[in-house]
Amino acid sequence: REIGASPGRSPRSPFSPGRVREMTGAAVLQARGALGAATESAAQRAAQAKEVVLMPATLVMNTVNQKVRPHLESARIASMLSSPHVWWRHPVARIAITWVILVEDYFIYAEDPVNDSHVIANFPGMGHMMGLITLHTSETAGLGFLRFFLVIVSLFVGFWLGRQFLVRIVRRRWKLMAFDGFEGAFSVVSMFMCAAMMGAALLYNLMIPSWAAPLTGASMELLVAFGAKSLEYRHINQSFQTLSGSVDLLAIAMVTDQVYQDYLWYPNWAPCTKLLWNSWRGRTRVICFWVFMIVGVALTAHFVFKTGTDPGDIYWDNTRIGGMTEIARSLLASCIVFTDLFTVLQDWAFPMFIETLEVEVPVKIAGTYAETFRCNCLGVLWRKLPTVTPACVSDFIRKYTPDPDFFALSLNGKWLTYGPLLGVMLIDLFCARSQMTYDPESYGQYVDPVDERIYVITDDVYLAEAYDKVGTLLQPVWITYGARWNTTTGLPISDSTLTDIKLNSRFVGSSVKYLGLVLALIYIAIFGVLLKLASVKLHRGLTKDRLETPAEEAPAEMEPEEGSPPAPGTGVPPDVRWGPSDRASNGAGTGVGAVAGGALCPWLPWRTVPRF
Repeated sequence: REIGASPGRSPRSPFSPGRVREMTGAAVLQARGALGAATESAAQRAAQAKEVVLMPATLVMNTVNQKVRPHLESARIASMLSSPHVWWRHPVARIAITWVILVEDYFIYAEDPVNDSHVIANFPGMGHMMGLITLHTSETAGLGFLRFFLVIVSLFVGFWLGRQFLVRIVRRRWKLMAFDGFEGAFSVVSMFMCAAMMGAALLYNLMIPSWAAPLTGASMELLVAFGAKSLEYRHINQSFQTLSGSVDLLAIAMVTDQVYQDYLWYPNWAPCTKLLWNSWRGRTRVICFWVFMIVGVALTAHFVFKTGTDPGDIYWDNTRIGGMTEIARSLLASCIVFTDLFTVLQDWAFPMFIETLEVEVPVKIAGTYAETFRCNCLGVLWRKLPTVTPACVSDFIRKYTPDPDFFALSLNGKWLTYGPLLGVMLIDLFCARSQMTYDPESYGQYVDPVDERIYVITDDVYLAEAYDKVGTLLQPVWITYGARWNTTTGLPISDSTLTDIKLNSRFVGSSVKYLGLVLALIYIAIFGVLLKLASVKLHRGLTKDRLETPAEEAPAEMEPEEGSPPAPGTGVPPDVRWGPSDRASNGAGTGVGAVAGGALCPWLPWRTVPRF
């Protein structure tokens, strides 16, 4: 406007005042047209989003969305294993499978005769680990301190072994993309920590004096503090079933919430339900989640702890769909393992298990308004530790311990769903093992030779003489049908026999019962193979798409020089160390870290924060 009104001020201008006014008017019209088009496009996107309140994306995710997302999406859709549009990844199938797991879980709980046993529970390995962390059961304060010391040492040893296995085997050799982030790394390290604690429990038994009680599979006093009435199988398994049922409800709620937040893969499925679910600025979904979980867990705990064989308890006596043999129960346990793994396989982000990079409609964690859970309290304390310790200690901490950023916890909704579900799968494997090794005599039970149904002995005085304090059978001849009933007349031998309860479960003594555990192990092996194949196909697709990207579109400007800090404004903490040692420790060159995290975007949060 100023040039057009006072052309004399620009004597060197190559355009006349009229020409300047024409150009200015054309620019204004062009800007108005662009503004109108942008406004119309924004209105269309808002209508498609169904009034969902969009959260502003960070600069890091914007960069990932622009540079990495095209490569990821084209590679994922190309593979059948990772395509979200196959029929068994349909929203209805995903929700239905979670309910199938819940039904299977309760059905095998009702049919398993171990859940009615009055013998002291003995779970080798699990009992050792629980007994080690139950410090208040130690005979003396010195033994309690020894347990505490062994727990701390075993956690550090398990952490170091898990980190070595994760970096050297899982990432570098197997190249599994699911374990590139913090969540997958945490799951691997947790398993090694549990194994190290079991070894520490055995070491504790070697170090204690002869008068002290050793840790056994029956050292499960920790569950008594969480509501178990006694250490018998029937009460210990109630605690396990309550935990398993609660995790099943969590999986149902989180998968359902994820499905109804989706506007990317199935935008036209259940639009009215999605609109209602995400209404009221997302408060509807949050309220529904917490009401479902609180009521569901409360009802689960109430009814599970009300089951049993005592008068007034809930007792399963259906013989039409019940009355399963140990073979059928073993196969049912393997089916539960299969459905657990299949639920993980159904995820739309398989095999990476990270939230989709479509940031326009971010998927929140169920019951919250956040996309991820982040906590760096330990990192802050660890960063300040060298400043309050002597120089030799601080040098040791800086040289031989992880960076403070390593302790930054970051969990997304997918791992909050599948992490506990995979943990419950381990309990299901214990169930399959118990069905495989089930012998009625080991649980205070015997078999009717006529109809092969199982009797459970409820006389605690009789059982205390037949078994020791850790549930080991001392008098096998006492736990037989002939020791309790007259085989000729069918009359009870003593008044104690009248308290025996006949279950609807049966025992045939067939070796086919081992088939269930074999199938469960086969399912786990197949899942590992599918995870590997999907990671390889996705890795190849990423590499191919990146090689086909024109040079002017390649995100070379995103990679900082070796040893140099990231550019200002990238959102990366300034205290992150850069160099070959850090990238090697992070497992560079493997999985998605080599393509999406190393070559395309080396400073992504899941590459620097965990530092595994």
